[in-house]
Amino acid sequence: MKTSSFDITSYDQSRDPWYSPKEILDDFELLRSVYGENIYKSEFKRAHEMFTAAVALLGTYELSSENVYWLQRNRQSDSPDVMAAQLINRVDNLIQLGVNQMEITEFESHFPSDDIVEFLTKVKLSKSYDSRTIIVCLINREVPINPGQIRDQLVKIHPKFTIFIMGRLLEGEIGVFTIFSPYPRLTYPLQYNVNDVVKKYNLPSPLRLSRGMAKKVSFEKIQLESQDVNIYNIFGLDEKKIKAKYGKI
Repeated sequence: MKTSSFDITSYDQSRDPWYSPKEILDDFELLRSVYGENIYKSEFKRAHEMFTAAVALLGTYELSSENVYWLQRNRQSDSPDVMAAQLINRVDNLIQLGVNQMEITEFESHFPSDDIVEFLTKVKLSKSYDSRTIIVCLINREVPINPGQIRDQLVKIHPKFTIFIMGRLLEGEIGVFTIFSPYPRLTYPLQYNVNDVVKKYNLPSPLRLSRGMAKKVSFEKIQLESQDVNIYNIFGLDEKKIKAKYGKI
């Protein structure tokens, strides 16, 4: 059962399976192949959030090869939208699981201003996220982008978390995105093709994570439960409602 508040230190990392960004993209395309243009309707909002998170994580990998993450839908509280996890080699040679919360927001045509920082301030920056939060802002409108100017505005606000801004160029190829981080460390816009990145981003998926004192990462084959590979469950969708309204997979 979800709760209204969120404490990342009490998040149960082993409760639900984790998925690679590639698997999330593949499953999203499966949904699209069945439901077509209906995929853009509100019933599929959570799937869009997972899709955006997966595309963003592939982009962060292109920015730095250390950024290798699995992700899962947060089912333990109302917020954040998505959880991301990566394996970290500590100085004492133990393996640590680094978990981040991801909040996904979309800057689209309904907002009355072209100012991205103004938008972020209204929807995200006023909230009490900590340093383990990744805000992903998907731009879905025609708008001029000045990374340095955005960075200067954010420095004055001094949020605690990391921000990534991503979108597609006008008339850009399908599957090609642009991403940059204005804060806390400015990275300049990078263009990448998700289909090319997933070829380099090889992770076992799905998998379950367990606690221990390991000094070496090992992956063991597990018996998957039906819920682990149920496409509706992966995205946190209302299966009965969608099937009743649009049909079945």
